[in-house]
Amino acid sequence: MPGLQRYALWLKILGGLGLAQSVFIPAMLSLTPVGELLTQLVKKLIHTRPGIVELAMTATNGVFLLGLVVFSMALACAWSLTHGRERWVAVSAATLMLSPIGTVYLWPASLPLGFMLLSKLTRDDARLAFGMPEAQARQPGRTELEHVAIVLGLGGVLGLMWTVFVGTVAVHQPGEAGGKVIVFGLVALNGLMSVLWVLAGVLCWRGKSRGVVLGVLGASFVPCLCGWIAAAPLAVWAIVALRRPQVVAVFT
Repeated sequence: MPGLQRYALWLKILGGLGLAQSVFIPAMLSLTPVGELLTQLVKKLIHTRPGIVELAMTATNGVFLLGLVVFSMALACAWSLTHGRERWVAVSAATLMLSPIGTVYLWPASLPLGFMLLSKLTRDDARLAFGMPEAQARQPGRTELEHVAIVLGLGGVLGLMWTVFVGTVAVHQPGEAGGKVIVFGLVALNGLMSVLWVLAGVLCWRGKSRGVVLGVLGASFVPCLCGWIAAAPLAVWAIVALRRPQVVAVFT
């Protein structure tokens, strides 16, 4: 499909820029005086326990290094679209690009590209372009529902990773006991929401309990949840998809 070839070109550009970002920034922070200067500046601005700033810097490098996986998948996706092979690679890469974890500064570009690519890949003509004639016999809306399930499941796993990170940082922060109770309560709530996203993904994959899935997505707009800025646009996309008649018909 000509449309898929255009996406392949954009993915090559994004993948190249992303790999450069994922290598250059951690190298600059770790191997040059910039990282040390930034650490000292943060210590002056934020009074915290010894070691917490260094932990945050290490975590920052880790987030950028995760971009090596995300943007390598983007390049693999470009190959998949060009040759019409391994459709699961394209779906996986498009899903990963929806998250700010790994994409970091390129997220404003990867987010809409991931949305548009997933939308394109749900169409039966795209499945046929990958040599999947069984697309003609599939129940309308089933493919799109599977993509919603993948996004929710991956989003839940990433949310759990973010919960662990925020909880680890919170443990090392000084403060009153009452304030820590509130922080840990919010962290626990975020962890619960992440688990519910995974559950919603499973329900979508099985085509069951549409009302429960919509309820979980609606709760994702609560601004007190850490990570809600990333979850909200994904929830909007999923709700729009779940309201389409052909997708509603898949649920039992």
